[in-house]
Amino acid sequence: KQFNSVLTGSKGDRMDKRDKKRSEVLKTKLAKLRQLLSAAKQQPDDLNEIRDLEKQIADATAELAKLKE
Repeated sequence: KQFNSVLTGSKGDRMDKRDKKRSEVLKTKLAKLRQLLSAAKQQPDDLNEIRDLEKQIADATAELAKLKE
């Protein structure tokens, strides 16, 4: 199993405490960003705000996916 994780770059089923904490923080951040995006779409005063929120969501999602590798 360890050999496969070296080949794939995966940590397997194990995450250290720091990664778990970061994962929790990112999930919380994503929930807040999605709420903000929903509100911004309902009242589209600033189109840049929507784009910025979508980018932040994409960045946080990518970081979360990387942690899960």
